[in-house]
Amino acid sequence: MLLNHGGLKRRSRLMNSIVCKFGGTSVADSEKIKEVVSIIRSDSRRKLVVVSAPGKRFKEDEKITDLLYKCHEEGSRGKPVSGVFSLVKERYNEISENLGIGSKLREILEEIEENIKSGATADYTASRGEFLCALLLAEYLGAEFVDAADIIKLNENGTVDKNTYNLIGERVEKDKSYVIPGFYGSTSDGEIKVFSRGGSDITGALVARGTNASLYENWTDVSGILTADPRVVQNPIPIDRVTYRELRELAYLGASVFHEEAIFPVSEAGIPINIRNTNYPDHPGTTIVKEREVSPFPFTGLAGKTGFSLFYIEKLLLNREEDFISRLFSILRENKVNPRYIQSGCDSLIVVLGTEEIKDRENNLLKALKERLKAEHIKKMGSVALLGAVGEGISKKPEITSRLLNALVDSGLSVSLVEQGSSENSILFGVKEEDYEKSLKALYKVLA
Repeated sequence: MLLNHGGLKRRSRLMNSIVCKFGGTSVADSEKIKEVVSIIRSDSRRKLVVVSAPGKRFKEDEKITDLLYKCHEEGSRGKPVSGVFSLVKERYNEISENLGIGSKLREILEEIEENIKSGATADYTASRGEFLCALLLAEYLGAEFVDAADIIKLNENGTVDKNTYNLIGERVEKDKSYVIPGFYGSTSDGEIKVFSRGGSDITGALVARGTNASLYENWTDVSGILTADPRVVQNPIPIDRVTYRELRELAYLGASVFHEEAIFPVSEAGIPINIRNTNYPDHPGTTIVKEREVSPFPFTGLAGKTGFSLFYIEKLLLNREEDFISRLFSILRENKVNPRYIQSGCDSLIVVLGTEEIKDRENNLLKALKERLKAEHIKKMGSVALLGAVGEGISKKPEITSRLLNALVDSGLSVSLVEQGSSENSILFGVKEEDYEKSLKALYKVLA
């Protein structure tokens, strides 16, 4: 979701406050919520709290948001929703009973269930997870509940209306504490709209910007950002400081600790982000700032993901056709496909597209490309993974690119794409999808 930011009409009275966002695992049950409240109360500056819906309590558990989407799906098919919704009610009743709160919870749950049965939208249904969690936490904390629908306004095209910041700033008072549900806002006519999954990060960023907070803390189940995916690389080094630009690159390349769209509101205002772990609240985590001191070897982190398809287009004197690229983009746009990367030569182009995105339109897309580009060769080269080494100014260091490429080749890995220059802060490699983990390990040995 794109963000349309504007200036604040006035400076907030909460400049020394901290906005805290707590993710789903941090509020998964009553014991976790008690830990959250302990964290909030340990610093009097933590006046503004944003929460996700309860996440998984254990591996086989289901997230509340997933259950709510199932409720909507069942209802839209004309099936009873009470079976799935009973699981939602059970979770919230258990939390409220263990915390000794929620006197009005039963009637609120009944109202929500009735709305779902009556054809409520998927967005409304999914948003009730955060709504209920924020209500309960506000009561337990003794804070004021503020419905995100009243302060976060979305335009019809999906952007956040610039007046959102003023609404937030005008709603809060200096010496009061507030709990706000994440993940959603509303349109001018009051319709509930949700962000993409993980969108509570965006809510927290908007609240931080709207109140001109001194810090945005994002509490999750990991102690900040690591230099590589711990599911692939053993014991990767934690990152203590990273810039907004570096975080944006890492998020785009697959690092999933922080929602990439949540970076813009706080970066524009220069508000630092601190990613912390609710299970280890004394750990300093990772701090995201505007600028940081950069070493001669400017490596910050390594990220990557699978799920891409590489297309090769060859045409003699392609570089002399002024409208070739515009025709290519026109075809992709008509097929509702967003190119991830394009690398061009004098007679050829490599285009990287999301595999899932083209799944049902690959044949039509290839046909359109062949008919309208009049190229000698157009073919899908196969499935690839993209990996990127990120650091301030890293692409200006050709010796690093050389070392990384050699590491992949020396490991017997085929490299289909090398991109150095489209961003100053990353070096990108494309490898066979099945070689993703081996490639990540090979690159990490060079960089760590």
